[in-house]
Amino acid sequence: MGDQIKQTFQKLKAFWTALSPKIKRLCIFGLIGLLALAIALTVFLNVRAGKFTVLFPQAESTKVQETMQMVRDMGYEVRLNGDGQMEVHSQEYDSIVAAIALENYPKSTLGYEQYEKASGLTATDADKRQYELQQLQDRLQDIIRRYGGVENVAVMLNLPESNVKVWEKSQSKGSASVTLTLDPDVKYSAQQVSAIKWLVATSVKGIEPDDVLVTDARTSLALKGVEEDDPNNLDTMLQRMDLERKYEERYEEKARNVISLVFPPEDIRVSCTVRFDYDKVKREAKTYSPSPNSTNNSGVLQHADMSAASGTSTIAQGVPGEDPNTDVVPQYVNNTTDGGGYSENKSSADYAVSYVLEQIEENPTKFSSATLSVTLRATPDELPDDVRESMVQSVAMATGIDPASVSVSNYALEEQPAEQPTQAGLFDDPRTVMFLGIGLLVFLLLLIIILVLVGKARKRKQQDEVLTAATADVIQLQEEDDAEASVQKELEDRKRQLQESAAKSADEEIADEVRDFAKNNPEITANLLRAWMKEEID
Repeated sequence: MGDQIKQTFQKLKAFWTALSPKIKRLCIFGLIGLLALAIALTVFLNVRAGKFTVLFPQAESTKVQETMQMVRDMGYEVRLNGDGQMEVHSQEYDSIVAAIALENYPKSTLGYEQYEKASGLTATDADKRQYELQQLQDRLQDIIRRYGGVENVAVMLNLPESNVKVWEKSQSKGSASVTLTLDPDVKYSAQQVSAIKWLVATSVKGIEPDDVLVTDARTSLALKGVEEDDPNNLDTMLQRMDLERKYEERYEEKARNVISLVFPPEDIRVSCTVRFDYDKVKREAKTYSPSPNSTNNSGVLQHADMSAASGTSTIAQGVPGEDPNTDVVPQYVNNTTDGGGYSENKSSADYAVSYVLEQIEENPTKFSSATLSVTLRATPDELPDDVRESMVQSVAMATGIDPASVSVSNYALEEQPAEQPTQAGLFDDPRTVMFLGIGLLVFLLLLIIILVLVGKARKRKQQDEVLTAATADVIQLQEEDDAEASVQKELEDRKRQLQESAAKSADEEIADEVRDFAKNNPEITANLLRAWMKEEID
C-alpha cells in the first residue's frame, strides 16, 4: 500500500514537473479561487442560518405542522430546529405573526378575535378585563422578546382596581413582574432594565416603574434599574466620578483663564474638588384649604375655646369647711342679689377643614461644596497680600465658589545652576530613533524587493541560457544527423555502384571464358549444346 501511494505521488510529481509555468500558475490561481469561493459560501450560509427566529416557542406539537403549512402557503420560508420548533427569518417575523394572527392561528394562543368573543351579550365586564389583560401580557412579551439577548420572557400584570362609590372614591395600586431568560454570557445593564420597566409602566395605567419587578430566570435574582441602582455599585460610582470631574475641569479652566492674564500658563497650577449630595430626600407636605361656605374664608382653625365675662360677682363667704344651719338662699349663676348684672359666655369652635397630604420622595443630585487651590511659581514680592486677595476674589467671582474655599499660594523655586549642555547622542531623541527605524525598515523592504527582482532576473537569465544551449545542441545534433544521413546515402550509392559494377564485370568474365572454351574446344561445346537441347525437348 505504501509503495502504491509512493508511486502515485511520484507520478503526480512528475506530471506537475512536466507542466509549463503558465499552466502551473493557472492551476494555483484556480485552487485559490475555489478555496475563496468555498469560504464565502460557508460564511454566507452560516450568516443566513443564524438570522432565524423561533415562531411560537410554546406552540403544541400537533399545531406545528398545520401552522408550518399555512406559513409556506403564504410564501414564507419556515423550518424546524432541533427542538421541534418553527423558525422563520428574523426580518419576516413581524409580517408572519401579523398574517397568521388574522387567520386566528395558532389556536393554542390568544388571537385578535378574543376582543370579538369578549363583546358578546353573555360576556361580563370581568371577562372583558381578563381578555384585555391576556392580550396586553402577550403583546408585551412579544415586544420584549425582540430585545437583543432575550431568549424568552414572561410578563404578569396585576391591574389596579377602582372603587368608585357615592361617598368614596379610591384606586388600588397595580404591579407587574417581568421574568427574563437571557442568552448565555448576556448581562443587562441598569439602563436596559429601566427601559423594560418604563415600557411596562407606560403600557398599563396605574403602574409606576417602581412597581415593576424584573428578574433573571437563570439566576433567580432581581435586576435593578437606574432609579434603584445601588450607590456602591461600580457603574454608579464611575458615573458620579465622571460628573464631578467635568465640574472640576470647568472650574479649573475658568480659574486658569483669569490668572493667566498676570502669570504665564507654565507657572500656574490649579486643582479643584467638587462634592455632590446624592442622598434621597423624603418630603411630606400637608396643604389646608378653607371651607368655601365660611363667611370669613377661614377654615384652618380646628379647635378653639373662648370665654367672655361682664359685671361683678359675689365673693364666697363663711367658714371654710362648715355648713351653716340656715336655709339656703337660692343663688343664680352669674347674678347678684343687689341688682347688679354679671354675665359670662363660653364657646368653642371646630372648623370643618379639608387638606391635601403629599408625600414626595426625591433623588436629586445637589451641589454640596467646592474647593479650589491655586499654586503660583512666584516670589513674595511678585505676589503681595493685596494682589493675593484680589486674585482670590477674581477666582471666586469667575467660578461662583465661596471666597473662603479659594486658596492662592506661591512658591519661589531656587534657580538651579545652569547645566553644561551635553551633546545629545544619536539615539537620545525618540523621534530620531523612530525615523531611523522607519528608514531601516524601508531600506530592508527595498533590499528584499531588489534581491527578489535580481533573483528572478538571474533565474530567468539562467533559463534563457539553458534554453539557448539546448537549442544549439538540438541544432548541432540535427546538423550532425543530416551530415550522417548524407554520408550514409553516399555510402549506399557507392556500394550500389560497386555491386553493379562487380556484377557486370563478373558476367563479362564468364562470357569471355565460355567464349574462349568454345573456341578452343568446339567438339565439347557441340556435345554440351546437344545435351542441353535434348533435355529441353524432353
